[in-house]
Amino acid sequence: MRTGIGCTVVAMIAATASAGDSSDLANSLEDFAAAQGANGWYYGYFDLESDPSEFIEMAFYGDLETAQKPLEDVWSAAETWNPTALVAQEWLRPNMSAGSRHDVARRWVSDMSGTVEISGEITMLLNNPLGDGVQASVVVDGIEVFTTIVGHGSGISSYNVLVNVDEGSEIDLRVSARENHFSDAVIFNARIDTIPAPASVALLGLGGLAAARRRR
Repeated sequence: MRTGIGCTVVAMIAATASAGDSSDLANSLEDFAAAQGANGWYYGYFDLESDPSEFIEMAFYGDLETAQKPLEDVWSAAETWNPTALVAQEWLRPNMSAGSRHDVARRWVSDMSGTVEISGEITMLLNNPLGDGVQASVVVDGIEVFTTIVGHGSGISSYNVLVNVDEGSEIDLRVSARENHFSDAVIFNARIDTIPAPASVALLGLGGLAAARRRR
């Protein structure tokens, strides 16, 4: 995963720049579907033991039997619930077990070019004092534009970033396990909105100013 100075500057400016009116492009909760690619969304994982940059689409969707109760309407990397990476409408769970380590992600593929606002909420699905939380990141075309550590008992966190995208750009909501995998399911959603042209121009102007100041 790469980090990009340009995207980082845009994300920092997002906290103070006024975006004005926006138009809803995608919503991870409302658009969730039982078919890969529906509404522009894909559900998959990254095999950290093989190629951590390759997004692998999940092949299984439906209900999974667990030791406690069935999981309904989930995407999975395998036909058994544990160990496997999982994506549900509201939450994602990475996989860390003997011989395998998978980051999990939901991906939206852009059908437009311009500046978009990505915003949402992050919190652990369950509070388990034995767990050490997860790392949640927003990655655009392989560049990490936002990342945070989500701990058990840390409450709900909101995030908001502005990024430039092209038609075909890939926006990943990616979750990584830390040192253990206890109760690693995390609520991590996103709303993606277009930003009107005047706000985009102002944003890019601020970005250029910030870059010029760094060069001095």
